[in-house]
Amino acid sequence: MKSLLFQAVCSLILIAPSLSQTWTGSANNDWNNANNWSPTAIPTSASNVIIPGTVSSGRWPVLTGNVTINTLATNYGSQLDVNGYSLTLNTVDGDQP
Repeated sequence: MKSLLFQAVCSLILIAPSLSQTWTGSANNDWNNANNWSPTAIPTSASNVIIPGTVSSGRWPVLTGNVTINTLATNYGSQLDVNGYSLTLNTVDGDQP
């Protein structure tokens, strides 16, 4: 029983929580500017990114380098300029149980 409990605790520790980040475009259109995201941070490979259909700033994200994120959710009307770079998704529809 103790072994099973230990395995369960270890499994929980190894599961890294995913962070949802929403594009705001508050500063400019640079994907790699933390001030353009809510919460304020540049998305990482663990991030679940949301690009809304409208942004009050009127600025849409433009990649300034290759990017890897966990997931990407876009709403009708959203825009993303990959600017010749690659956007890699760790998880896509159908990958999740």
